[in-house]
Amino acid sequence: MKKSANLRNPTKAASLLAAAMVAVVVEAKANETVMEPMVVVGYSPGRVDETISPSTVETIRADVFKDSGIVTAREALDLIPNVAVNQADSERASSFSVRGSHEITFHEFTGGRAGVGFYLDDVPSSDAFGRDLALFSVERFSFYKGPHGTAFGAPNSMGVIDVVTQAPDAKLRGDASYTYGSYELNQAVAHVSGPIQPNLFFGLDGLYARDEGWYEDRTTGDSYGKHEITSGRMRLRWLPTDQLEINFIAGMDHHDDDPVVYVPSDRTNDRYKVVSSPDAYADGGQNYQSLQALWKGDGWQVKSITSRRVSEFDDDDPVFLREIFDPGVLPRKREQDITTWTQEIRVESTDPDAPWRWRTGLFFGYRDSTLDHYMLGLGPWEGANELDYRQDDYALYGELTHPVGEQLELSAGLRLQILRDHTSSTFNPTPFAESIGGVPVKLDEHENFKGVLPMAAASWKWTDDQRSYFRFSTGQQPGGLALAAAGSTDYDTERSYHYELGHDSSFPDQAVQLHAALFYTAYRDYQSFQFNPAGQTIFNADRAHALGAEGEIRLGPFRGLELYLGAGYTKAKFDEFDTPVGDFSGNTINNIPVCTMNVGGEYRTSWGGMIRLDWRHTGDIWFNEANTVKQDGYTLLDLRIGYERDNYGAYLFARNLLNTEYYTNTYLFQGLPAATPGIPRIIGAELRASF
Repeated sequence: MKKSANLRNPTKAASLLAAAMVAVVVEAKANETVMEPMVVVGYSPGRVDETISPSTVETIRADVFKDSGIVTAREALDLIPNVAVNQADSERASSFSVRGSHEITFHEFTGGRAGVGFYLDDVPSSDAFGRDLALFSVERFSFYKGPHGTAFGAPNSMGVIDVVTQAPDAKLRGDASYTYGSYELNQAVAHVSGPIQPNLFFGLDGLYARDEGWYEDRTTGDSYGKHEITSGRMRLRWLPTDQLEINFIAGMDHHDDDPVVYVPSDRTNDRYKVVSSPDAYADGGQNYQSLQALWKGDGWQVKSITSRRVSEFDDDDPVFLREIFDPGVLPRKREQDITTWTQEIRVESTDPDAPWRWRTGLFFGYRDSTLDHYMLGLGPWEGANELDYRQDDYALYGELTHPVGEQLELSAGLRLQILRDHTSSTFNPTPFAESIGGVPVKLDEHENFKGVLPMAAASWKWTDDQRSYFRFSTGQQPGGLALAAAGSTDYDTERSYHYELGHDSSFPDQAVQLHAALFYTAYRDYQSFQFNPAGQTIFNADRAHALGAEGEIRLGPFRGLELYLGAGYTKAKFDEFDTPVGDFSGNTINNIPVCTMNVGGEYRTSWGGMIRLDWRHTGDIWFNEANTVKQDGYTLLDLRIGYERDNYGAYLFARNLLNTEYYTNTYLFQGLPAATPGIPRIIGAELRASF
């Protein structure tokens, strides 16, 4: 397996990191008497947008993105309690679990339908494929947990990711970084922005990253699991008047990867040794454009956001599942094209101290997805599946907040939405499949999924620094139609009822910040995915529930030092879930870790040294509804040390320093558990400069 020539010895690198830690601890002792207001560089508790009704909002600022090497939303969500990230089957379309809810993981069979909404500079992504775009010049990353359909247009039931990047202005600025590390990791990122004319500004961003993958082919000894991505983004910002702002954003993203690897989930040795094919590939890309207009009034504003995105994904794996059915294989080939359009018009108040705070809007989303899926080795169901989705989303939403007296504040909201689904699909068996009973199948169906989703909240302000709140909200994940594939059936809309009790505290100079929340969610027709190589199979659990708690504390005891601790616990159960393949009533909901914990901190010295430590624990998790395939909890440790002076910085880093072995997810392939190993230890160096 290929590794970095200069960073081949983890023991030596770890010794250097430890020595640097000692140095900054000595420096910290010298500064113990200095107290300054804390600058939060982790995810801050409480509301980021004071015009939105109270809820749990996790925020990650630009400092953490740079110091942790984060370039995608999935990497950011790893830092948030009660959230889990699944990258099985696709490196470029992650799935998320939030509290007691989890997304369908094989996105191509559901047209990319997602339970977590995503906004990038107010541009929504209405499917899962747009959420793994590279993020540039992030100013703030916020994750609103739970349904927020009364405040955002993009459909969602589990939460909303809201990313704000640095807007170009009259100041010319730029930065660039280069990273080199294990497995021949090479990554270059650059940004430049500034004025074109006094009221016209530009921003340009670019990223190139490549590694050889952390698997080794047992036959040839070559590396496998390559990832290569080229991404760019351009933004024009025009301020023709004091009230009007127009933004045009265009970007592209192209990847050239090796297909995702699956190994037996009970394999404890040589997880990263596989048999690969030189003809395997997984490539594709996306291009997107957006035009925004913002009119600012006195205490209010109106936004119009129009967006378009075209995605293409192709992969071919002649030895798919070779490690599972050794020496058999299920050769697979997929081609998918997706075109999406969205239009949102939002009108909202802008004064957080106004007696009435409000937000309302209209949303339309169009998504057309075509998929050609070909697989051998499935008996009468081997052959070609061709699918075409046409999905139209319509929504009218709004919410209102009003204080009652000095301490009480009440909020209410409503969302009306319709999803129109047109699904057509065909199955054409191979000659061999026909000889053993396979027959062609064709389906063409239409369905409308409607929802009326209310929200209500109350907030009690104990003092200027102490606030408690209660929130009730409702979510809906639309149903879907059967495909012309083995075992596929129609499935119903999932409805969820969310109850949250939370408290936020901050102390003088924000040197200590606290957030705590209790939550309970009741589900009706919970959607649960059963893997079927021939096509999707989604069953509805009549009833399910999740309850849990989460808490966070941030400390800034003296200048330069910031510490954080976050923990979450979730107990999620299927209450009534009887399916054609088994009765899972009373079982734990799969893909939901029982607990998560994040501990760490960052220290910057007066002479330019810095150190950052992030420790993450993911608790036990069941990977299937029958609760027969389980992964014990695991811990990951990331470490970064560096030296910064003026506009330059040099850093050493270690991701997964302890080289913990774990799986991101497991499926049952015809009764055999197969899993995707997580990322092993990566050690590297980074150079950074800005002006």
